[in-house]
Amino acid sequence: MKPLIPITKVLPGRAFAWIPAILFFPLIITGCGDKKDEGVEAVFLADFSNAGVGDSGSYPDGFLTSDAIQIGVKSVKLIKAEETEPSYTIFDTEDNTDPVVLDLNATTQSAVINPVFPTGCPCDFSKVQVELTFMEVQVPVYDGDIAVNRRFRFYTIDLTDPDLGVPVTAGDVLVADLSNALSFNWIDTTDGGFVSLTSARPTVPLQVPAARFPDDAYGAAVTMDLPSFFEIPDKPEGMLTVTLTVHAGSLFFYDETDTEEPALTRFDRYTDGRLNANEPDSHFYPTFPTITAAFE
Repeated sequence: MKPLIPITKVLPGRAFAWIPAILFFPLIITGCGDKKDEGVEAVFLADFSNAGVGDSGSYPDGFLTSDAIQIGVKSVKLIKAEETEPSYTIFDTEDNTDPVVLDLNATTQSAVINPVFPTGCPCDFSKVQVELTFMEVQVPVYDGDIAVNRRFRFYTIDLTDPDLGVPVTAGDVLVADLSNALSFNWIDTTDGGFVSLTSARPTVPLQVPAARFPDDAYGAAVTMDLPSFFEIPDKPEGMLTVTLTVHAGSLFFYDETDTEEPALTRFDRYTDGRLNANEPDSHFYPTFPTITAAFE
């Protein structure tokens, strides 16, 4: 396990210190009254469990656990019981192109603290809302018997990536190797080839299907129910901590189109060197992480 990397508020892709992560995002809220600081703090974890392989349809479906996860978080907010909209903001960058960028591992990472407690308490919060602007996973792609780790980045909303200087559409997937932090390419699904970002966006680029997003629609906001209320008293003391855990397992989906063994154990390029998107009924893409919330 590599040491904890400090969380910094940077532009997407500005910092690529890859660290292992998990594939699911439980959210744990803990009251810590013995801390010197006061306020509500958001911290992040990753969970690399729940890797798996399934089988459906004409081709077996494979799922890979990411070796590393990076996310861009625009905001974390709390929603009161019996309400539908957030009433307390732990943090909000107020700019989709300037999220808090997190490289996740199994060590708790402190992100942002709001030193002002919610007003009008005592009050109960029953939901947490998180806004992600982009996400990257890292998985091995085989070319023959040689595996090359590649980063797959996808976006939850339409924006212009400030580092790459290209406009992207919600769901768009870019791919890069690890030798250059900004060596991203489009993936043309008509033939499985890589297209440089200096060229025009392919007519049919690879995208994460909208059905893989919460509510079956592209969007940055994810709302999580807490199994029990997060109670904030009239005069809280110390630090209240919201810990978000991203489940990293099975964050990359692919149809195994090879007839060669070993089946389902790896995602590989086709014999012409292209990704196998050009094969009939073949699909592959990173997936939006499952996010759950817990309270203790």
